Order: sequence, then C-alpha cells, then structure tokens
Amino acid sequence: MWSKVCLAWRNVFIGILIHFYYLSFRWQSGGMDTQKNVETWKGVLNSRLWLLAQDDDQLYYKSLTSTEKPSDKEFNEESVLKDYFQLDVDLAPLYKRWAEADPVFETISQTFSGVRMLRQDPVENLFSFICSANNNIKRISGMVENLCSHYGEVVATVGDEKYHAFPSIDHLAAKDIDIESHLRKLGFGYRAAYISKTARQLKGMSMKQCDWHLGLQTNAQHLNLCYAGKKMVSFY
Repeated sequence: MWSKVCLAWRNVFIGILIHFYYLSFRWQSGGMDTQKNVETWKGVLNSRLWLLAQDDDQLYYKSLTSTEKPSDKEFNEESVLKDYFQLDVDLAPLYKRWAEADPVFETISQTFSGVRMLRQDPVENLFSFICSANNNIKRISGMVENLCSHYGEVVATVGDEKYHAFPSIDHLAAKDIDIESHLRKLGFGYRAAYISKTARQLKGMSMKQCDWHLGLQTNAQHLNLCYAGKKMVSFY
C-alpha cells in the first residue's frame, strides 16, 4: 500500500535528484508501477528500504525493514522524507532570486523545477565522496554498494535480494579486519587506504570533535540549496 505526500513536482523532482544529478549513489530504478503508470525508485534511507514514485501532484512512498525495533513504533516516514529532501525550504523565492541573478538559470529553471540538495547522512556522504575520487558514476555506485553489502547491516530482504544500511564508522574501523586489503581486492584501489584511515581517525575522535560532521547536516541548508542552483547552471 502506497502512502503519499501532497506535493507538486515543482517542489521536488525525484527523478532528477536521484537519477539525473546522482546526489546519492544508493538509489536505483525500481521499474514502472503499472497501476499508477509512474517510474519508481528504490533505495536505503534511515536503515529502511524505500520505494518512491511521483506524479504531478503526489509523492508516493513505501518503506520496509526486517529489523523491527521498539523505536520503530514512533518512526514517522513522512517526517524522514521531508527532512531528507529538505521540503521545509520554500524553493519559489530562491528560484526567483537565482533567475534574476543569472539568465541561464532563468531559462533552464522552467524545465528543472524542484531541484534540491539531499540532506544525507554525513558519514555516508563523506565515504561516498572518497569513492568518487577520479572515478565515474557506475564505478562509484558499485563501490558504495560494495561498502554496504560487505560491512553494512541487512535492513530488508525482498525475495532473494538483501538490502544493507551504510556501514557505521565502527564497522569500517574494526581492528580485527584488514579493511584496506579487503577493499583493494574489491577494486577500490588507492581509495581503500583513505577509507580505512578516515574511519580510524573518526573513530578516534572524542564526541565533541565529532560534532563537526553532524553540523554539516543541520547547519548547511542554505549553502546546499545555493550549490544546487549553481550545479544546475554548470551542468546545463
């Protein structure tokens, strides 16, 4: 059963965010929903498997987890999506300001409405960025998926396919496993050393020192949206 948020595509354009801009490497096409005649997208967010779809007026979603916890009773799916897509930010005045400042943006904004930066988990974002060094989309996606399938916890199983959460710093910095050697065997190349070293450094930080990366998620909203506007122009 689909749940839905009343939201026009001009407020958020799922297909562009997930597929066209590759703001996250954890989403993939889920095929067509024949009943609604819309394309679907599946991915892991907040330790759950999600299925998303969109028409002109609604954002549809489903979530699934195989690891039910007591806290899940208070889990609010709509709040998670609103936070992830930053739906509390009104794009209209931002688009207006950017269009006034840049004639190229004014032209392409008519086609690329609803483009937002995703509020991703900072740890996932950081290690995905390391995987992206001197790399292409297909290989980056494969590396991120390998990180998850080898070191992340299983959050859902559909048929024979298992879906994994992004690994925690503790898993990537485990002392009883030679993470770097294993990642090199998986084809990460020189990035393996950076991933291993970064995980150990983060694990060794005090709680106060670790606040910097959590702050990126909560305090950089305006900068993220400004970057989204610039990215649209540079991509076009």
